[in-house]
Amino acid sequence: MEDAVINNPKEGLEGKLIFKHFPNYAKHIRDNYIIPYIREQLTLARQVNMPLLNFFQSMSEEEIISMSIPSHTEFLTAVEENRIDEQIEKSLKLWVDDQMGIVGRYDIKAEDLTLGSYIRKRALSKFITTYTYNPEEIIELFNEIDTYSTKSNTAAANTYIRLLKDKINDQLYMIEKISNTTPGLNYVFSLENSRFIFINKNYEQFLGHTFDELQELGAGILAGIIHPDDLAHTSSILATFNTVNDGNVISWDLRIKNLKGEYIWMRNYTAVFRRNSQGEPVEIIGIMLDINAQKNTAEQLIYQEEQLLEAQEQANMASYEWDIETNELTVTPHFLKIFELEEGFKRDEIVKFINPEDIGTINETRKNAIDTNSSFNTVYRYTRNGKEKKIWSKGIAGEKNGKKVVRGTVMDVTERENMIEQLQDSERSLFQKNNELQQSNASLEEYAYVASHDLKEPLRKISTFGDRLYMSQHNRLTADGQVYLQKIIDSSRRMQVMISDLLSVSTITGNKNYEPVNLADILAEALQSIEHKIEEKNALVTYSDLPTVHVVPSQFRQLFQNLINNSLKFSQENIQPQITVTHKYVSYGEVAGYGIVQAKRYLQLTFTDNGIGFDNIYANKIFTIFQRLHGKQEYEGTGIGLAICKKIVENHSGTIYATGALNKGATFTIIIPL
Repeated sequence: MEDAVINNPKEGLEGKLIFKHFPNYAKHIRDNYIIPYIREQLTLARQVNMPLLNFFQSMSEEEIISMSIPSHTEFLTAVEENRIDEQIEKSLKLWVDDQMGIVGRYDIKAEDLTLGSYIRKRALSKFITTYTYNPEEIIELFNEIDTYSTKSNTAAANTYIRLLKDKINDQLYMIEKISNTTPGLNYVFSLENSRFIFINKNYEQFLGHTFDELQELGAGILAGIIHPDDLAHTSSILATFNTVNDGNVISWDLRIKNLKGEYIWMRNYTAVFRRNSQGEPVEIIGIMLDINAQKNTAEQLIYQEEQLLEAQEQANMASYEWDIETNELTVTPHFLKIFELEEGFKRDEIVKFINPEDIGTINETRKNAIDTNSSFNTVYRYTRNGKEKKIWSKGIAGEKNGKKVVRGTVMDVTERENMIEQLQDSERSLFQKNNELQQSNASLEEYAYVASHDLKEPLRKISTFGDRLYMSQHNRLTADGQVYLQKIIDSSRRMQVMISDLLSVSTITGNKNYEPVNLADILAEALQSIEHKIEEKNALVTYSDLPTVHVVPSQFRQLFQNLINNSLKFSQENIQPQITVTHKYVSYGEVAGYGIVQAKRYLQLTFTDNGIGFDNIYANKIFTIFQRLHGKQEYEGTGIGLAICKKIVENHSGTIYATGALNKGATFTIIIPL
């Protein structure tokens, strides 16, 4: 393990990482999915109970995301600019220098490293299909993410081990200083009657008993201060002093109860102090040093190493070191499972199960790495027990104790390769569905043509001849006949309007002819087209200077016209209609809950009136096509106007919603990305 420890964050990062696809993909995530990317990592971290999350329990999810944006943006920018080595070095330096803010240098655990790697890879992989469907690019992008992850994990693991060893060394140094500047826990103990002959003040303070109190414990003193599990071992060691020569020091570890009643690990150094006339040892002299911190740290280090090995097993990967001169491999336990080998295997056993077609590539890449002390990266097929696996191997050649060695990792990527094949199948299926969708769209266009020509033509005739019949035969019809004829004429006209409105709805989504227009000019044109209605209602329409934005002019003209018409239609009797149009800019954080696309900022338009309003329980229903809150006898219209508004706003990747109160007016809010 010592050979893997680095002395500073730069070491272990040889071989600058230059990626082909990862930079553009990182930019794609940064520009379009930075919030979902961070949220995905936070969700995964919670799913796997990542220990580091404990330091952020007092923060809300949005606070954590907001705090994380700069660092994730910096990381993705570094990837985009192929400065990932610099970014890894910078991150490790912040860790080593204890400049990570909330999290301290020694707060990071091995679980955080392994789970962090897993989470980062999952988050980076999640958005690949939003970037490309090219199978070749997907495979290469997966490999580049794996390459970065391996290098980052190796550097982080080395730094972690270095910090752990620094911590242990600091503690050992402190223990050494204490032992050099103080007498420690010094004592002289009688083997004949199990009593202390001498004990210093430090010992008394440690045990919480005075010398006299210890004497009163008598022969039961050992049982009173030594942990029960260590008592038999201590007694057996004391018995060996009968055969120990003077000057020989016996050392052993045991747990002693301190004044708080806690058992503390101590290291006892003891020698014969005095013998009787027969030459038998009767007294021993010793010193005890507190090694509790060292023991705990060693146990933690073992535990963390076990965690790393367990994480490797969960990731279906393993580490190895290959001595090129002796051809011997030193491997982690999961290596045997990946290659289905037994303990004591020889490297040649692996080679003979590799697909012959891949041997040449493997030998060439490894030879080049060995000759140039560089890294290599290969994927090959391995067949054992009738089952083929795909193994990814990453390594770097160098020297250890004057010998040429290769250190690396292997991973069973069979499942990943199967997933890529499934993606390719999905791409083919998507292509087929796209063709079907195009055929469906063609059918819809044909339907629209029929609706606009074949359906409207007979309705025009019904309306025209109905008018003629009414004008020429009006006096000959009975009162009921006149009513029935008028209903026919009105219904045909209403049907014409409904068909026109339906055609408007069906053609909105396909129109993407955006251009920069001043919304104030668009609103003025909309008001001019319904000027007679405004004068009829004696309405007052006020609006501030509206900005210039990229929209489909004809659609926004219709949007404004429909909203103003709606306010005029549902105005209160005997009260002058007042309609106010305002605007402001808002951030993503303010509109994230509406599920609209992410952008740097958004334009919010509000149309407020003093009409009859509505109960807020119907706020969502009013945008449904043909949905009416009032009968057509009370208010004219087809119930399509607000549905068209919703379609127009959605065609601009925005959202529209309404709020109201009975007899107090309504407010329609539009939000579109800029």
